[in-house]
Amino acid sequence: MKTLKIILISLAVIFIIIAVAGIIKFNFINDDVIISSESRPDSIVEINNPELDLTQIDISTNKPSVLQADSSLSLSSWKLVETSDQAKFDSKESAFVISFDASKNSFSTTTDCNNGFGSFKVEGNNISFGDIASTMMYCEGSFEGTYFEMLSNTSTYTLQDDKLTLKLSDGRTMVFKKN
Repeated sequence: MKTLKIILISLAVIFIIIAVAGIIKFNFINDDVIISSESRPDSIVEINNPELDLTQIDISTNKPSVLQADSSLSLSSWKLVETSDQAKFDSKESAFVISFDASKNSFSTTTDCNNGFGSFKVEGNNISFGDIASTMMYCEGSFEGTYFEMLSNTSTYTLQDDKLTLKLSDGRTMVFKKN
């Protein structure tokens, strides 16, 4: 009986030592690092430490990730006010509004017929849209097909004052005004 008591006490001490070493080594108390697989590559780690000036680090290169978009995109929704295909959109531009969520690299949009959504990626002033989907209501004369085609062919963006300009790979442009 005395031997069993010594073994149990020894195991409890070993367990406590291992637990304390884990807390010290891995800092489980602060939880500064969150590994998330939600729509991010496996090598992206999000840092929740206000003392750091980074929001994401690519652990495969230890460099800031390019996946975090300019937060200025998320500050407002953006209403389409002009395109180089002006004749196609005529007076319907006010129906086309896009909003960005830079923390999730996703966007949502309304068109002259449906609601759409998808993902986007920013690298410097390059921007690309992907996984574009929308509700499926039929509207005769809608320009949303052209709008989604233009978004999917976007290559760069500029933010100036309250205007967001998306430039397409073929040279066309879409100009949005802060809504």
